Amino acid sequence: AREVEADLVVMGTHGHTGLKHVLLGSVAERTVRDGPCAVLAVKGGDSRAMETMERIIVAVDFSEHSDQALDVAVEFAKQFGAELHLIHALDVRIPVMTPYEVVIPTAFIRQARGAVASKLDVLVQKVATEGETASSHLSEAPAASAIVELAEKLGANLIVMGTRGHTGLKHVLLGSVAERTLRHAPCSVLTVKTSSG
Repeated sequence: AREVEADLVVMGTHGHTGLKHVLLGSVAERTVRDGPCAVLAVKGGDSRAMETMERIIVAVDFSEHSDQALDVAVEFAKQFGAELHLIHALDVRIPVMTPYEVVIPTAFIRQARGAVASKLDVLVQKVATEGETASSHLSEAPAASAIVELAEKLGANLIVMGTRGHTGLKHVLLGSVAERTLRHAPCSVLTVKTSSG
C-alpha cells in the first residue's frame, strides 16, 4: 500500500475470536492498525456485501478522525441511497478510589448526555446540508460493544469509523475500538485514516 500510494486496501476477514485470535492474531486488524490508508474489511461469507447498502453506521467521537469518517459515509450514502446512523458511546470515566465508593452525580451524567446529544444534532444537521438524512444514537456501553450491538439491531451493511492507529504501549493499554469492532462486527467495516496520520 505504501509502495503504490494506495488510497484503499480491501480484504476479507475471518473474524477469529478467543484463543484462535490470541494465537493467530488478525491480518485485517494489523492492517487497520499499521496501514497507511483506509481499509475495507469484508466479512467472510458475505460475497455480495457491497452490492446492497441499505444501512450504514458511522461511529463518531467528535474528533477529526470521525469527521473524516462521516464525510466518507455520506458519500457512500449518496451512492447507494442508504440510511445513515450516527452512534456515539458516552464515556463516563469513574475514578478508582478504593476503599471509597465513588458515585457520579446524576446531574453530571444528565449534563454529559445533553452535551453529547447537542453535538450529535450538529452532525445530523451537517449531513442534512449534504442532502442526506441521518439518525443519531447515544449509548453508554463501551464503544466497540455499542457499535456492534447497533449494527446487529439494525441489520447494518457497513460500519464506517476513523482510526488513530495507536501503536506500542499505548495500543497495548488502550487497545483499539476499530480493531475490537472489526473482530466482532456482523458486517463489513471501513476504517478511515486521517490524512495527518
